[in-house]
Amino acid sequence: MSSTTKEEEIDLTDITRNNSQPTLISITKARREISRQLQSRVCADPETKDHGQSYLVWEEADWLKKRQVTAPIAPPPPMGIYSGTTHNALEVHRTAILAYKRYKEAQAAAKKMIMHAFKEHHFLELQDENGDVIGYTALELFAHLIDQYVQPEDVADQVTELHKQLEQAYDPTEEPKSITRQYRMRN
Repeated sequence: MSSTTKEEEIDLTDITRNNSQPTLISITKARREISRQLQSRVCADPETKDHGQSYLVWEEADWLKKRQVTAPIAPPPPMGIYSGTTHNALEVHRTAILAYKRYKEAQAAAKKMIMHAFKEHHFLELQDENGDVIGYTALELFAHLIDQYVQPEDVADQVTELHKQLEQAYDPTEEPKSITRQYRMRN
């Protein structure tokens, strides 16, 4: 396998930094922003469709709700030493090693983005004696945030707040803000 493959850069500019205690809304927002970043990372499993490595941040039930997704994705297993005897078997082995490498890089990128989105002290319980958060997947980090900071009564309040935002009056003559902004930027 060639060692000249360039590792993909992690773009933290599109990840919102959460400066207060995590809420269900801020955790969901971070999950979506990180998912968008991971969509551009190649995944060997064709079942991910156009979603790339973004399955790494979604629980299976949420993953299966995504557009065109019909099956859960299992991360590729680590590959052992090549023990085949043909060129074809060698290429299959190399491809499997590359898939696992891409998975590990995407998992590391997701963890870095989560650590950027939330403050270090939100992960104190997970730190080792050196203060590092090692050995956790992105899903485990999100689960930790929800377990530690999201209370059932908070969820009800946040869902009520989201419903209020959705119930805002609709003016059909008003242009969508994102299209207007894009149009102004071009002209």
